[in-house]
Amino acid sequence: MSSGGSGASGGSGAGASPGLSTGASPGINPVPRPPGGPPEPGWDNPRWNDGAVCEPAPGLPFVGRWSGHWPGSDGPEDSQVVLDVIGLDASGQPCGTVTVGQGPALPVATEADAMYPPMPEVGGYMIEPMGALGSIPNVPPWPGFAYRLIDVESGPSRLAFRLATAELWRSWCELQRPWVDSTRILPDEGWGAGELDDNHLRCTVHDDQFYEEMSCAKLNLDRVCFCTEAGCDADPDFQPTDFELHPDEGAWEGSIAGKVPLFLDPVAP
Repeated sequence: MSSGGSGASGGSGAGASPGLSTGASPGINPVPRPPGGPPEPGWDNPRWNDGAVCEPAPGLPFVGRWSGHWPGSDGPEDSQVVLDVIGLDASGQPCGTVTVGQGPALPVATEADAMYPPMPEVGGYMIEPMGALGSIPNVPPWPGFAYRLIDVESGPSRLAFRLATAELWRSWCELQRPWVDSTRILPDEGWGAGELDDNHLRCTVHDDQFYEEMSCAKLNLDRVCFCTEAGCDADPDFQPTDFELHPDEGAWEGSIAGKVPLFLDPVAP
C-alpha cells in the first residue's frame, strides 16, 4: 500500500497530507470487504506468547528488576527504563517486561475506526490524523507501557530480547479485518489519500480498479497490524527494538539496536 497517491506499490505504509486529490472516480465500485467486528477466536501469533506461563524462578542470576537511563532521542526525554525479569517460560527462557518512562494506563481499544491510542502522542512524536505511522522512522516506546519480552535468547553471559513496538496496538488490531487477498487491513497495492472536504477530513484508498472511503485511523495504522483469514493482530516485526545485554557484577551492560549503549543497575526488592 503506497501513500499519498505516489503511484508506487507495496511496502511503505499508508498515509498522506490533507488536500491531496484522490485521483479516482467515485463511480468505481468498492472492492468487497469482509464484515467488520472482532476476529474469529482461535488465531494467536505464537511470538506474543499468549497464555504462556511465566514461572517464578527466584535465585537465578538474571531474575529481578534493573533500571537505567533511556539513552538517545528515540524515546521519552529523561526517562527511566525498567527491566523486569520475572522467571522462566515453558521453554526455559527468561520472561518479563521492559518499560520506558511513565504514563497513564491505556484503555483497551473498542472502536475499529477510531484512532488509537486516543491521546495521539507516542513518546516525542505526535501522530497526526493523516500521518502514516509507518512513515515515522523510529516509533519510540509509549511512556509507561510494559512491553513483554519476545524472541528471547539467553545463556550464562547473555540476555537478548526484542521490544515489539506494535504491541501497544494489539487491542486495536484485533478489531480489524483483513483486506481481501491481503495480510493487511489495506490492499497491498494502490494509493492512500486524504483531503479536507467542508472541514471534514476524508480518507480513501484506491487504484485503477477500486475506490473506497475509509477511516483515517486505518490509513494511519495499517502497517502496525498483520492479518490471516482468522483475524488480525499487531505485527511483532513492525519497527522492533533489539536489546543485547551481558552481566557485569550484578548489573547489566549492553546495547539497544546494536549501537546505543545501555547500562542497568539492580533495584532492591
